[in-house]
Amino acid sequence: MIRFDPLLPGWLTVLVIALLAASAAWTYRRGGWPALPRAAAVALAVLMLLGPMWVEPQRQGEPPRLALVCDSSASMARADAPGGRDRLDAARAALAAAAAAAGPGWKVEHWSLSDRLVPGSAASASGATSFAALAALAGERAPAAVVFASDGADPLPDGPEAALAAARIPVFALAVGGATAAANAAVRLDLASPTAFPGQEVEAVAVVSCSPGLAGRQAELRWSGPGAPTPATVTLADGLRVTHALPAGAAAGEVVWSVELSPLPGEATLADNRADAALRVVDRRLRLAVLEGRPAWDTAFAVRAWRRDRQLEVVARWKLGERVLVSGGDPAAPPFAGAAVVALGDDRLLDAATAAELVRFVAGGGGLLLLSPAGDQGRDGALAALDPLTATRGAAQA
Repeated sequence: MIRFDPLLPGWLTVLVIALLAASAAWTYRRGGWPALPRAAAVALAVLMLLGPMWVEPQRQGEPPRLALVCDSSASMARADAPGGRDRLDAARAALAAAAAAAGPGWKVEHWSLSDRLVPGSAASASGATSFAALAALAGERAPAAVVFASDGADPLPDGPEAALAAARIPVFALAVGGATAAANAAVRLDLASPTAFPGQEVEAVAVVSCSPGLAGRQAELRWSGPGAPTPATVTLADGLRVTHALPAGAAAGEVVWSVELSPLPGEATLADNRADAALRVVDRRLRLAVLEGRPAWDTAFAVRAWRRDRQLEVVARWKLGERVLVSGGDPAAPPFAGAAVVALGDDRLLDAATAAELVRFVAGGGGLLLLSPAGDQGRDGALAALDPLTATRGAAQA
């Protein structure tokens, strides 16, 4: 489409055109062929004064998308918003106001966020909030902007900020709810060891945490599982520890215990009022063979630590010059006979045949700990297959 943008003001443009036309008419009033090129020059000058330009017609495109995200986790059911409303109602009202303020120039989309991000307006509050799910908005059909209404949470390492920032999506947060912390209590069950022998006892610790508003209240702590103690009433305190010695049982296998804290009025969630812990009962000690061709302080420290573990039987071989010292086993036995795990330090203790046997041991499911680096060029011979990483000059090759 052609539009005109005159170089001079309108009145001056008309005056200049009139003067050019009068001058040309007076000069060539008798006519003749020389008047034609002069008339063309005058017409070109008039056209330039009018300033013609070509303008592309505007195409009607799709309006930008605006994503309205409502936090629908369990904490949003707490009724501490102005007017006695719960946080979810307050969030929906805030997002509705944002949609109205955006006007018809935006295509508004509603989303609900709890453990995952789903399209549609939030109907109820349940579950936990996975803020990492917001990163899904940075996909192929990314919105132009995001408005997120939530009662917030502690900073987490799985936040979506990097993905949204990389997609150049601005996020505007709307805070809802009161400033006081939600009332909640939780319990965790810790075992002193993940494994035990038949007939052994294992120390189990129930760790109770609670918000300040629940401290000092009483609750019942109930245990379940083999040899579980009877229920007991405890006075809540953040960091409270309740310890019991629990029997591992007479047979090998897995033993599971549970501990549960009775519900308290006003708790934000009951999902963390129960905890489980599993114990693996083994019928024999695990044999650990330590092969060290160059004695070092850190290897000796590790051997002393392993020997304090009642589930391990440690056999260590050390090479001192031309002598081989054996600690905790039969010197005449093969280096890792009957071992479940081999801890390999400097490999100068191994000859070619023993190194090949170690590779077959690992390939057959045996465990391996590498206690020393392989050097700049990696290990030699059969042991080269055991290196997870080979270092070269200026680079590392897997």
